[in-house]
Amino acid sequence: MCRNDIHKKIVGFEEDESVVELGKSEVVTEAEIVDCSEEEEKKIQVELNKAEALVEKKALKKAIKQNRVKGRKKKAIAEELRVAEELAEAKRLKEEQEAEALAMALRIKEQQRLDSIKAMELALAKKIQDDLDMIAARKKAGKAITKGHYEEVDKLEGQKAGFYLIGNVYGTSRYRDIFVEGLKKKGIDAKFFYLERTKWDYVYLERFDTLGEAEAARDNNFNGKYAERTWIFRIIGE
Repeated sequence: MCRNDIHKKIVGFEEDESVVELGKSEVVTEAEIVDCSEEEEKKIQVELNKAEALVEKKALKKAIKQNRVKGRKKKAIAEELRVAEELAEAKRLKEEQEAEALAMALRIKEQQRLDSIKAMELALAKKIQDDLDMIAARKKAGKAITKGHYEEVDKLEGQKAGFYLIGNVYGTSRYRDIFVEGLKKKGIDAKFFYLERTKWDYVYLERFDTLGEAEAARDNNFNGKYAERTWIFRIIGE
């Protein structure tokens, strides 16, 4: 073999290596490297080229493998992103649907509440009208509006129309206040109004929308809370 620094020409070999792979059957050592002819140098160069091609082929395969791994990683990452986006979109749609369902439920509940209030108002209005028709019929027939003492006034400033269960009347604030305080001790939140035509304060236990309710409270001693005599005062309008 020719003494050429052939091991430097092969990519991947160090300078202090003593063996160079030239092919499957021929191995060259430094001891065998001698001066040679041009033909032999060509042969050696061919072998060197083969060795370099082999190294380059291995490097290429390695690079391709690495690129494939990177490609698989990119695909995996892309798939993870796609799945994450789909999950996020599904979550958003679910939350949106739940919000819509909740809003619908609240609307239905509110409508039911309004319908209930309306139904109660209609029922009360009918009840009040029936009560007024009864009072009108009694007046027309010349009958007493109700048993016991009864008074009425067209309207009274600051007071709602209705039927007031009167506990007592007072011409002075001192005795009125003593009476009211005594009722509070019994658990009755009594109030009063002043009637200009009589110059009296009327202490009432409660106000009712209909005469029937006021009569029931009078007859059962205000649900057993007040055993003394009571009577009904009506304010017709407001």
